[in-house]
Amino acid sequence: MSPILTVAVILVGALGVLNLLLSLAIVRKLRGSAPASEPPAVSGLARGGTLPDFEATARDGAAATSAMFADGGLLIFLRARCPFCWEKLSAMGAYVHSTGFAPDRVLFVVIEDGEVSAEHWQELGSLGVVVAENPGGALSERFQIRATPAYGFIGPGALIGPWSTDPAELPQVERAGTRG
Repeated sequence: MSPILTVAVILVGALGVLNLLLSLAIVRKLRGSAPASEPPAVSGLARGGTLPDFEATARDGAAATSAMFADGGLLIFLRARCPFCWEKLSAMGAYVHSTGFAPDRVLFVVIEDGEVSAEHWQELGSLGVVVAENPGGALSERFQIRATPAYGFIGPGALIGPWSTDPAELPQVERAGTRG
């Protein structure tokens, strides 16, 4: 082995060891300075409370208000840039159909932090009333949405039921009436 090759191998080895030591020091420093771990924020208002009054304008120009939930319904928050939201859309559609809630008792709030395809807008519109809002919008703030998807079950009398990120975790209900 030539002396130059030997020096190069030793130099590369020394740089590798130095890199490892610096990486370990950074990890140790980050672990020591990290704040105490908190559970992830849960989206949605507390279960058992009454739905607060709200008013918004749907994409089709119709009014979306808290009155639409007097006999119960579904409140769904999605983000345009949330692939999981759109992957769960067919399961959410199946759940909506299984409840029998008429479209005027299902509210989709789409947080427009990106583009939403025409097909997605059309599918949402066939399932319920659709409102679009900017990130940090009034409805997201009013309903304390911290993560999406957020599916809220609203019971009779506009009582807030469970919230979930998976339609399969929402309560199974008897058909709520005819679809309109």
